[in-house]
Amino acid sequence: MTEASCTVPAPESFQTVGQALALAGQLLANAGIPSPAAEAALLVSSISGLPHAALALASTTRLTARQRYRLRVLTLARVEERIPLQYLLGSAPFYGLELKVGPGVFIPRPETEGLVELVLARLPQGPVQVADLGTGSGAIALAIKSQRPDVTVHATDLSPQALSFARRNARRLGLEVQFHLGDGYAGLTSLFHAILSNPPYLPQAEIKTLAPELFFEPLPALTPGGDGLDVIRRIISGAPERLVNSGFLALEIHPPLAGAVQQLLLDAGLQGIEILPDLTGRERYAAAVSGCASGAPEAHPLTSAPGPRCKAPLQEGNESVENGAQKRHDHNAGVHGRVVKGVAAVANKQS
Repeated sequence: MTEASCTVPAPESFQTVGQALALAGQLLANAGIPSPAAEAALLVSSISGLPHAALALASTTRLTARQRYRLRVLTLARVEERIPLQYLLGSAPFYGLELKVGPGVFIPRPETEGLVELVLARLPQGPVQVADLGTGSGAIALAIKSQRPDVTVHATDLSPQALSFARRNARRLGLEVQFHLGDGYAGLTSLFHAILSNPPYLPQAEIKTLAPELFFEPLPALTPGGDGLDVIRRIISGAPERLVNSGFLALEIHPPLAGAVQQLLLDAGLQGIEILPDLTGRERYAAAVSGCASGAPEAHPLTSAPGPRCKAPLQEGNESVENGAQKRHDHNAGVHGRVVKGVAAVANKQS
């Protein structure tokens, strides 16, 4: 037994909601987990069934023996195993939606909501086509569809497990999205008014510096290896021939790579390039517009009418995109095995 497990008290210590909030928060803080009070509130809300906003008024409410035991198990898993909170709760909030998540799917982040805002602000009115590459839990695609029911949304992912979560979330929320199993543009034959992605963008060298929670998530969703730009390169290079004239590409990016991404957009012949900050001021998003080749009319403000293509549509599959899929999928299997072991460890503590 580790030192962390020794410090988690018996279930009897979590008698009331107030005691549970205080004790769980202290244990999380002692373990060095960021935002311990907020996480404690989410844990207590989960085991008690009380809304988050009602916890303060219910501080003297007594927890049942089952609730106390479950809170201890979850706190132990969070403190000792460092299993992500969202995996323990089975869900993650995103843009007003509650999305089911679990081992094998990337957990949506608050900063990605900024990408959704960017896209919604730029989408033309009327029926348009949007593609979300590497959809994971379906967060971006479903957020767009929830705000723009008139938009036809396509979403791809190379992981069958992630796509299963995305489809489940779409069904639960009653939102229609066209899902495609494949890497990058695989399976997409339409022209799009917008292509969006929160791709893996961390350089391989940064993986060893990550918080322990991130190693439970699928590694291919975090890094493509190398300099972190491999997937972004393929998305950018494939965008011009898949966008209608004046359609746009929007990406979440790694702030230290903003300059490199800007150059890739320039090299691809995209126009109106913007590197935009997140709420903390970091260069988090990149956007660019498809324009015609030299001698053709310049890109105009986005409209709902599809303009002429600058290039002929692709006739063949995306071989360059697919070549890396198996390698990344093999990584995913290894990461998932670690998550299973972590969950099994929690189960053993219950018995």
